[in-house]
Amino acid sequence: MGGAPRRPVLPRGNNVMAFFMHGLIALWLTLLAGAVYMAWQFQRGIGNRVDLAREPRVVVIAPVKGSNRHLADFVARLRAQQYGHYRIVAVVEAETDAALPVLRQASAGPGAPLSIAVAGLAVDEGQKIHNLLHVLDRLDGSDEIVAFIDADTRPAPDWLLRLVEPLTRGDIDVVTGHRWLLPVRGDVPSALAAAATNSLVGAVRVFDVVWGGTCALRWTTIERIGLRDRWRGSIVDDVHLSRILREHRLRLLTPRSLIVASPVEHSYRSAFAFGRRQYKFVRWYLPAVWWIGAAMTALFLVAGASALGLALSGDRFALVALVLAFLLGQARASVRLMIVRKAFDGEAAAAYRGNADAAVRWLAPAWIALHAASAWSTLLSRSLIWAGVVYEFRGYRETRVVSRAAV
Repeated sequence: MGGAPRRPVLPRGNNVMAFFMHGLIALWLTLLAGAVYMAWQFQRGIGNRVDLAREPRVVVIAPVKGSNRHLADFVARLRAQQYGHYRIVAVVEAETDAALPVLRQASAGPGAPLSIAVAGLAVDEGQKIHNLLHVLDRLDGSDEIVAFIDADTRPAPDWLLRLVEPLTRGDIDVVTGHRWLLPVRGDVPSALAAAATNSLVGAVRVFDVVWGGTCALRWTTIERIGLRDRWRGSIVDDVHLSRILREHRLRLLTPRSLIVASPVEHSYRSAFAFGRRQYKFVRWYLPAVWWIGAAMTALFLVAGASALGLALSGDRFALVALVLAFLLGQARASVRLMIVRKAFDGEAAAAYRGNADAAVRWLAPAWIALHAASAWSTLLSRSLIWAGVVYEFRGYRETRVVSRAAV
């Protein structure tokens, strides 16, 4: 009775490490549930009716490099928008570009006016930036709105209408959209790349990140923020524009209904290269966003592996967590199918229901690992290979072209 008090014996497994791992797993489940909720909320806004009180004049700038089986369809879709007062400027880097014959043939058919510009080769900035600046420097302000679109997309007939409408209200400075990858062949690497990229739909609304594949702003805004001077020397357009918007406190809107399909065909190598390129741009221009994204990928992998390890050792909490994670993953996949059915035509939806849907449902560890590997492998990188050009990134507005493949 008079001896020292006995120290309580903690139940087996109730130690600091187990407590920490349980907390990590609980956070993982919370984030998974949040992702499902965000996707659910996202799909509710797709397909809303859009009406314009007036149609401002618009110039659509489309940088193009090379030709593929989707280019003619892209041009046809772009020239057949449900919008009256717009013109298109397609810009290539050289007269030898394989896209030129396709563009010239397409410009002769019916549709919105299409002109072609040749920018020449970039020396001290990204080629896409160089192409965009070549066109912007030649605009005279007669077009009230400037829109940008990537040539690897499939714009819906009302794409331009939905892009322009928020700018006519007067309280929005920049409008952007959501990229949705649609695997063409249904192969596994393309499906993994699509599952990983499409998981970010909705996240751009949270972090106010511009996607250059669908973007529009007023000409007066371009002049007011000095966009052309700010872009000179840059390696990329959209994440740099995102940074500029933050500095000027401009208002960015990313409508849920503005979701644009992008057909993809990837090998494992190109899927990894694509992911690394996107993460490099974010790390260089929006480092805080990069750290959040990279940390999230690490958390998902570590928490999932911890849950599996604890479950195999008989931990009931971890076992229940794995079951819940599986169910949340299935819910996430089902909501993504709803997004596809609402946003795209029957052909695209039918194609997505193959390997793309299966990858979301059954290969989540693989595409999350692709996210993590793509992110963390860029931590110290200062170079980039993009569209056959090797760049060295030296600063927000300082880029050096190291070498390029023959054009």
